[in-house]
Amino acid sequence: MGHLLVVVIALFSFASAAAAQDAADLKARELVLQLHKGNPAAILPSYRNVLESMSAVGGPGTDGTRNTPRPGSAVPTLIELDPRTQVNFGAEFLDTKRIWMGVPTGDQFPASVAVELSGNGICSGTLINEDTVLTAAHCFCNRTPLRVVVGAGVGATEARRYAVDMARSNKKMECGRHSQGDVGYLRLKEKPRVAPAKIGRAETISAAKSARIVGYGKTEKGTSGRKYMVDVPVTSATCEGKSPRGEDSKVYGCHADFEVVASAPLTSRDSCNGDSGGSVYVQLSDGSWALAAVVSRGVVGPSTRPCGEGSINPRVDGRIAAWLTENGVVFAVAP
Repeated sequence: MGHLLVVVIALFSFASAAAAQDAADLKARELVLQLHKGNPAAILPSYRNVLESMSAVGGPGTDGTRNTPRPGSAVPTLIELDPRTQVNFGAEFLDTKRIWMGVPTGDQFPASVAVELSGNGICSGTLINEDTVLTAAHCFCNRTPLRVVVGAGVGATEARRYAVDMARSNKKMECGRHSQGDVGYLRLKEKPRVAPAKIGRAETISAAKSARIVGYGKTEKGTSGRKYMVDVPVTSATCEGKSPRGEDSKVYGCHADFEVVASAPLTSRDSCNGDSGGSVYVQLSDGSWALAAVVSRGVVGPSTRPCGEGSINPRVDGRIAAWLTENGVVFAVAP
């Protein structure tokens, strides 16, 4: 591991802050992969060690200040220690298009929107047809959805607001309980000029090793209302597997057959308050994205941080797609 640390320190000492972080991260990825060829499960623990060393060392910036290294989490979470998380993270580790640290979406994912609630609350959602937004049912529990915001930020000058005409959640869904699916939809009074997202096929969602979460929730700085995206490894695509600690439903608090458990190793970048109802996308073979699930809640168990322990997300195929169809909601399915 010593030669890895030398490379990282040198990069942080002689390059500009932003360039050094990017270069060091890429070089660390390459070297970690070389050390663990044929053993994807070893990549995540090794990469954690490098990030922690980078965080401890830092380096001088071009303006006389010290760079802010990309930190790892202080303590590995249960979901990070799950062998499936480690394998899936390792399988996509060197894909430089993967966004392991949360970044603004820019003009990407226009179908991912914000939902303004009564009492100054906020949720996230996804436009699935010309006037219907899919979101989390628990966003309706104690507040009323008022408007949907289309744009990169709730307060942005170019953001466009559309009044909610009707809100409906799964009639069997109780606030605070998720066994029937924490999913609802909003019908808008006007039609945004935005191409809606397509829903992923069951086999595509089940085969995904990572997912991209898009939402307007709270960042590590405590702010919310700006659209961010982050890639997270998939730990369990159907909540029907097992880890060394037991069945997924008991370990993570998910419901078997229709919820995705996604992890957030190292970075603590995960869905958080305000991301409820947000988009969980999986990438198709042609590079496009399909909606796989809706952000619902964090995994159960002892928490060491406000957010970033991993998330549970009801899938939009299967029973949720059937429920939408029963209610007359039309949507397109990705090829």
